Amino acid sequence: MQKKLSISLVASFLLATNLFSAQSLETITVTSATKSSQSIKDVTSNVEVITAQEIEEKHFTTVGEALNTLPGISISSNGGLGTSSSVFLRGFSSSRVLVLIDGIRYNDVTSSSGAPFEHLMIGDIEQIELIKGAQSGVWGADASAGVINIITKTVKTGTHGNATVEYGSFNTKKYGMNLSHKTKDFYVQGSVSKLTSDGFSVNEPKKSSVNYGTRGEELGYEDDGYDNLTANIKAGYYINDENKIDL
Repeated sequence: MQKKLSISLVASFLLATNLFSAQSLETITVTSATKSSQSIKDVTSNVEVITAQEIEEKHFTTVGEALNTLPGISISSNGGLGTSSSVFLRGFSSSRVLVLIDGIRYNDVTSSSGAPFEHLMIGDIEQIELIKGAQSGVWGADASAGVINIITKTVKTGTHGNATVEYGSFNTKKYGMNLSHKTKDFYVQGSVSKLTSDGFSVNEPKKSSVNYGTRGEELGYEDDGYDNLTANIKAGYYINDENKIDL
């Protein structure tokens, strides 16, 4: 009797888990795999999604921090905030990873090192999509390793605003403000964020030094601080129910 009861409980748990997963997948829509919006459960490509809820719950500061939580991708930086960062997706370098923000290429066309992730803050982002594997047929040669598609938050009808203040280690301070207004004819949204940090020293003693293994700040080395001011504005005009102009 106990054995039958245990099997029933396990079966019920698995059924509930599958139903929950199906419901969760139904609510996630991705656009980067085929250049058109579709449910993630219908996409055959290997897709990972970071939602706005995850971003809020885990308090990421940069897009790089968020991406580092996904399997198959790693972000390598030379120190703290603002230092040069590189993306490696399935062994490919940053130059083979296409980065999009609302469908617009973020990659630096004048550089061979790929997109500058070190200055890309996480504020005002609705969803981050990571498509693993070659997407050259859809997005071009820059996407031979994959695509990172960043989608900013949409504007809600009416007038809305919010402000945030955060404080962390190394005297890190983060301020942010967002304002938006939307009617049936047009919308406008603006946001500004300020990030400052005393940082820490990325300099360290050489292996031949007696101080090797000691942190730079413990030896009185100068800290590598960072200041970032990011401003965004987005506006649109609705021509009709199916067409609009975005800026």
